[in-house]
Amino acid sequence: MLLDAFQIGSVEKSTDLVAIAEDHSAFEALRQAFGEHTYFVNNHGLYVFRRESAENDEARRARLFAFAMWSQENENQLAPLAEPLATDVTMDLENAAVRKEEDAVSDE
Repeated sequence: MLLDAFQIGSVEKSTDLVAIAEDHSAFEALRQAFGEHTYFVNNHGLYVFRRESAENDEARRARLFAFAMWSQENENQLAPLAEPLATDVTMDLENAAVRKEEDAVSDE
């Protein structure tokens, strides 16, 4: 899924993730390999947000998924995961609030 500038800023402010700009040399290869997304990287790997499914309502929350991890043999090369791996990071798509699930539990 594609995020807007406000959502991207919220992710970068709240996490150690950095968005990959659409004019980056790797962006087109990522889009061809993984689809149309806003891509984020950190020192662990490559991530995207996916909407969480909602039964009778449009999904208003997205979860961060890892798509690839940095190769142990070559720190400049990403190794795709067989299946995307869900993380504990979510974002409210209406207000761009980014949270870790442990943060949500501690607020109660």
